[in-house]
Amino acid sequence: MEFDQLLTQLPQYQELIKKLTPQSRQLVTGISGSATTLLMASTFQSQQKSMVVVVDTLFHAEQLVSDLTNLVNEDQVSLFPVEEMPAAELATSSPDFRAQRVRALHQLQSAPANIVVTTISGIRRLLPTPEQFQASAINLEIGSDIEIADLKLKLHQMGGYSPEKMVAAPGGEFSIRGSIVDVYPLNSEYPVRIDFFDTEVDSMRIFDSADQRSIENIETVNILPATDLLMTDEQRQITAEQVTKELEKQTAAMKQADQAELLNDNLKPQLADLMAGLNDSKWLLFSQWLYPEKTSLLDYLPADGVTWFDDYGRLQETNRQLAVDQGNWLADQQIDQRVLAKTEYTNDFTTVFKADQHAQLIIALFQKGLGQMKLSAIVEMTTRPMQQFFSQMPLLKTEVGRWRKQKQTVVILVAEQLRVQKVAKTLADFEIGVTQTDLENILPATVQIVPGQLQSGFEIPSAKLAVVTEKELFGQVTKKRPPQRQTFNNAERIKSYSDLKPGDYVVHVNHGIGRYEGMKTMEVDGKHQDYLTITYRDNAQLFIPVTQLNLIQKYVAGNDKRPTINKLGGAASGLRPSKK
Repeated sequence: MEFDQLLTQLPQYQELIKKLTPQSRQLVTGISGSATTLLMASTFQSQQKSMVVVVDTLFHAEQLVSDLTNLVNEDQVSLFPVEEMPAAELATSSPDFRAQRVRALHQLQSAPANIVVTTISGIRRLLPTPEQFQASAINLEIGSDIEIADLKLKLHQMGGYSPEKMVAAPGGEFSIRGSIVDVYPLNSEYPVRIDFFDTEVDSMRIFDSADQRSIENIETVNILPATDLLMTDEQRQITAEQVTKELEKQTAAMKQADQAELLNDNLKPQLADLMAGLNDSKWLLFSQWLYPEKTSLLDYLPADGVTWFDDYGRLQETNRQLAVDQGNWLADQQIDQRVLAKTEYTNDFTTVFKADQHAQLIIALFQKGLGQMKLSAIVEMTTRPMQQFFSQMPLLKTEVGRWRKQKQTVVILVAEQLRVQKVAKTLADFEIGVTQTDLENILPATVQIVPGQLQSGFEIPSAKLAVVTEKELFGQVTKKRPPQRQTFNNAERIKSYSDLKPGDYVVHVNHGIGRYEGMKTMEVDGKHQDYLTITYRDNAQLFIPVTQLNLIQKYVAGNDKRPTINKLGGAASGLRPSKK
């Protein structure tokens, strides 16, 4: 029996599945932690329907993704990350986050079944309609007929790609030289070279951006947009007109001429840039005009999909706090005359939740706190957290003996295959006999050790199931290694900021290559802290706390070669410094 099938025979589970229909809303109580992950994985594997899972914070979302990818094919799990601080996404839009959001939206529209994990911030984010997002992808094949000028326009307008002399980083750049167009798609490990004969695609091949050498010829290419902040010329025009109208109305009503002038000085250049076709994360503040349909992530989920709301009470709490934080930030911006008084650039979570027509599963330890919410069913799945053993093998031996008498299925998860033998020997030394197997071949009513990982262990009495992880066994957590992305071969680790001197080039894990300018002490929330100052293209600067030194590496190259500095918030998506 597979691990994710251990719950499927429970009457509670079968009742849940039976009522899992569009417009249903079921409450699942008594379950938490990695037991919830097992329930999600079991439901996904048995139903093969796409799911969106909503948790409170980005930290918990990343934990859940890590958990799910141990039970579900990694290619079927995506994260839809959105910054939780109101100003963060506007100030330094993370290229990595942007890439993950685009991939998640694409997965929901194209894959047969997949899971997207997001947060309250993710649900609050206003998005282009699914139709606009789908239309923004560019599909080319040998023999396709398209004007190079039209391809350039679509790459820039719908895809958010920027023209460069040479493409160097995925998800944001293209280059045109005569009849040759180079594009670095967001969804490709390598850039693509498209060779035209007049308006016909004559050949295509992927190549290495480092040495420009061809790798292999291809027949088709799918180029995803480089951003989820999409806009057509028409949307830009309409938005500029509506914002201008609101600006004129607001300034006319202002009693202080200097304040009206300041508001005009702040917004009119932004409107000019918007109309000029520039791509900038600050257009998020215009989302209410760009996306009047108030589209959310849930609108991308197929009609037969399932929405999960994990720890609903905490979701409501987080939503209230985000609304307060956003309101306070907007109030400060309005005092400085940087935004219009009626700026509302996010969705309302409660409104999205109530309007959702998918099959809903609400996770909560207790029913209390849900108010007058109408429910299709209440499913009780009592679980208990696994006790901590802290390497006390006699205590574990006693517990294993109890489980054996109760004919429980005991699964001891060990993160790495190489450690399975070692842990099994340790258990044998204390006369704790275990069977070695794997997650695809779980033996009922048996104590077994398998390679696998979850955030925490648990017991589900009704399923006669006990799951123990290394966290409970030894008080340690072995983190799963993230998937590898393209690396900079000419970057090396630094042990201290003293390894850097002003003028050195550095590689940031999310933002790519910049120039180190030195240290700067700043006061944040009443505390003084040292920051590394890094300058990017157009003199944009990023301040990195010294506590986050692990995010950067020193750029080194032979013959004193000077690298191309990236644009902050631009096209460094998916790049990772090398491991040296």
